[in-house]
Amino acid sequence: MGKVFYDLFLAGIVSWFVIVWFSFAFIMWHRRHIAKKLERIEFEAESARRRMRVEHGENLFEVTTLVTCAKEDPVVFELAMAKLRAQKGLHKHAIIVMMDAFEKPSTDDLRCLEVALKYADVVYKTNVCDKRENLKNLMAIAREKGLLYRLAAPMDSDTVCDHDWVVAYLADAFIDPKVGGATTAQRCLKVETYPERIGDWLENARLKSSMAAGSYYGQVGCLPGRLYMVLTEIIEERIKELPEEVWTGIRPCRKFPFFERWEAKCKAGDDRQITNYILEAGYRTVLILPAGVKTLVPDTWDKLWKTWRRWGTSSQGYVYRTLPWLWRKPFVLWHYTTDIYISHASVGLILSWFYALFFSQDVLLVPLSVILALSFGGVMLTFTIRQWPHLKENPRDFLILPLFVAVVSYAQFVRVQAHWTPWRIGVWGTREGVDEEVKNTFVVEVTTPA
Repeated sequence: MGKVFYDLFLAGIVSWFVIVWFSFAFIMWHRRHIAKKLERIEFEAESARRRMRVEHGENLFEVTTLVTCAKEDPVVFELAMAKLRAQKGLHKHAIIVMMDAFEKPSTDDLRCLEVALKYADVVYKTNVCDKRENLKNLMAIAREKGLLYRLAAPMDSDTVCDHDWVVAYLADAFIDPKVGGATTAQRCLKVETYPERIGDWLENARLKSSMAAGSYYGQVGCLPGRLYMVLTEIIEERIKELPEEVWTGIRPCRKFPFFERWEAKCKAGDDRQITNYILEAGYRTVLILPAGVKTLVPDTWDKLWKTWRRWGTSSQGYVYRTLPWLWRKPFVLWHYTTDIYISHASVGLILSWFYALFFSQDVLLVPLSVILALSFGGVMLTFTIRQWPHLKENPRDFLILPLFVAVVSYAQFVRVQAHWTPWRIGVWGTREGVDEEVKNTFVVEVTTPA
């Protein structure tokens, strides 16, 4: 905003910086404007009716929850499983757990296995280090065991439900026959480190912006894998494709003709692809705000960058790979293309600002110190306006606003790198052993602790 003020009111020009800044403002305003409509529907018009239907009425919700657990903190896993087992308002609820990456189980792995046996209906262990493969196997096991119900709910092992009606609230969304997928409102379980606080902030900002706006149109572009629900009939057959998905493309190299063909088996992006199956089939995807969950986010900067790289790779890569049908979902298309635009334009703005500040030959109209102060104040004001919904709820986060600005600005460089390195879809990156190649794979049912 400081640079905008300088260009417009001091230099008297409409620079490309000004144009881009206003385009950002319009995109953010539009998302928040639509999101507020969804919030009014969720918390005013629909809240009491949903509570009466779910908590006080008769229903026939039948849900199969598919839990993947890999190298989890056993304390968090027990909390997650206890909350899941305590879910109310369900006519039938089957919980099936896959203990992932169980080749050489650690003490914590064995404790997690005990937790799974305590709360789940069926428990399997595997040395397969691939969430996509394990989701496919979980659904096949559920069908074989006669436990695959009308609604399937994939869940991560670090997801803790806020209350005892979360799963029923998700199931209630499918009263609308046009709904094919529903997701929870996700926040962070621990907010002790700065990366965790930034992660929680961004989760809340997303809820109050793009996710809520997408839900208003029935077009949530990605049902995040922490805990969401889908119609089994839509994905049961297509989930078999999930572990076989391969991305291909061309990238520059050092050898003549300086381009090479690449191929990568997809490991990241399972939740985005399952959402694609639902949207492509013509169904709606929605966010249920009262269905809140808490989940772990990266607690170190290194894990944070790796996580954002993984998300950026799948999020942006799928935009191009779904274009043949994505045009039929205009909000999803608008959302993801503007995300790509914002990332690239933000990097351009940051680099051009540094260039103009230190290398431009233009005569400064005010002292450099004033320009720096104006720039800093303008950035803080811009982010305060954009993040006001979160800051209003969490005023203590004003104290870390400069850190938030720095982290989010760097994150745009991470996203741009992810955009131009799609072959990294085959790397998970944040869990030990998950990216290792496994031979002689096994999937074995467990009935007693090892």
